[in-house]
Amino acid sequence: MSRELHIFISHKMPKDSALSNELGAHLALYGGNSIKVLSAEDFKAGTNIENNITNAISRANMFVLLYTGEEENWNYCLMEAGKFLALTEGDKSRQIVVIHHPDIRPPAPLSQFLSVPVTTIHVKQFLENIFKNEPWAINPILTEEILEDNANEIVDLFNHSTIVPINFDLVPSFSISFSSSNENMSAIAKGNIPESAVFVGTQGWEVLFERSVSTGAWTWDDLVKKWKDRELYEFEIARMIKSGMNKDAPEGCYIRPEGNNKLYRLILRRYEETESAGRLKFYFTASPLDIPVFGIGDTASKKELLLYHLLNISWYTRRRLVDILYWKVYSRINSARTDLQEDLELVDDIKNELISIDIQAVIRRITDPADVEEVLDPSIGVEDQRQWLKLKEEIFQHANASPPDLKSISEALFRMATMNERYYKICSQSFAQTAQQLPEIRKILYVKAQ
Repeated sequence: MSRELHIFISHKMPKDSALSNELGAHLALYGGNSIKVLSAEDFKAGTNIENNITNAISRANMFVLLYTGEEENWNYCLMEAGKFLALTEGDKSRQIVVIHHPDIRPPAPLSQFLSVPVTTIHVKQFLENIFKNEPWAINPILTEEILEDNANEIVDLFNHSTIVPINFDLVPSFSISFSSSNENMSAIAKGNIPESAVFVGTQGWEVLFERSVSTGAWTWDDLVKKWKDRELYEFEIARMIKSGMNKDAPEGCYIRPEGNNKLYRLILRRYEETESAGRLKFYFTASPLDIPVFGIGDTASKKELLLYHLLNISWYTRRRLVDILYWKVYSRINSARTDLQEDLELVDDIKNELISIDIQAVIRRITDPADVEEVLDPSIGVEDQRQWLKLKEEIFQHANASPPDLKSISEALFRMATMNERYYKICSQSFAQTAQQLPEIRKILYVKAQ
């Protein structure tokens, strides 16, 4: 996928905004970073919208008019098409496409350009021109079945495109959809996302997964192929999906994309079941958070900030994983009463907490011994990290056994607890020493003006 295809969708606002967003997502699906889709809807009010739209049209290789009926005034959309046409200057790789319901004729001024009636056959041919044929051939290995499925979904969009409310997403938001097959349900139960699950979103949602914005829809497999935090967040997202399907309010998690100082709280807000189609759709929102330490860190020395983060994580681990969950396991082992459901819920809590601790390290940027070598001996840190990861793996194995091996889990947690206690003491003592070295606060003197 070395080429880039820029698509501009012209549509009636706000009437067809939702349909345009869905259409753009499906046109970009399976295009990775090689297809970027924009429309006037992507530009915020208060900015120079006219210039932004003109610039977007000038960059576009393909101008798509989403034409939904003669009863509307299409002068503005036709003007956008005229801008695009003026910039084409005989370049055959730049193309105007009119997508419309098969019972609706395209506007006369654009009748000479490519017409795509929304039927499976015509939409599939259009997708083939994007993905398999020159000059784009964005993803030529796509199968006929995949293209036909995508074409059918686009046709369904037009058949159910009557939108009453007008919604405005204000923060990064995305949906995940997949079929309710036994294979997919088994994946979710194991803490995995189905590889074919489709992600679609708004407000630059792609940055959460360290991808370029305006790249449309992604399958999970393509979205996270190079994402180093996949294992952590796949488990967390699957956990929220599982809670939602049980009609429980899921707890969210923090996410802080690499190279981005913004911290978000990711949460599943609702999900839909489509019985006739056998599909599930889950809606997530990432709300920006204002946590003081991420905004004032530049006033502290690197050593002080590292100690602060290490102290926070070791304190949390002691109070949550050790003081609560370890002792719950200890009590279950020494109880004469057996309850498999309680055991399963307990080991789920332990797995969730271990992932939460890892996420705390990720958002605080202290995932590697080299990140904290200024305050801790890196040779000791490397060995401790190896031991911690080994113990975590053992706990997950024992937790997934049937029934869960609580005794082995308690032994691994005890070793984690002793390791954490050592770091807690080192960090608390060092942080206290650092506090003693803070510069004296000088009293501000006010001098009366003469």
